[in-house]
Amino acid sequence: MRMLDSQMVRWMREHGLTVRELARRLDVSEAAVYRWLCGSAVPTVHHLAVLEELSNGEIRARWFTSAVDGADGKLPPRGGL
Repeated sequence: MRMLDSQMVRWMREHGLTVRELARRLDVSEAAVYRWLCGSAVPTVHHLAVLEELSNGEIRARWFTSAVDGADGKLPPRGGL
């Protein structure tokens, strides 16, 4: 599991969120959340904004710290790292 994925799982555990509950709050399928967690997809900018709001800023800081390519500051291509 990549750093990004493990941080997301840790945040969910810390706050007692299941995949089902997070999917409901984000208005996405459970499958979408599973894809984010296994690294086969990344959330849209909209969903990152909602995650940031839900987490009081924790997710954005964690997600972008892990997901940004340090060399040029660009996000990885859609579909994972």
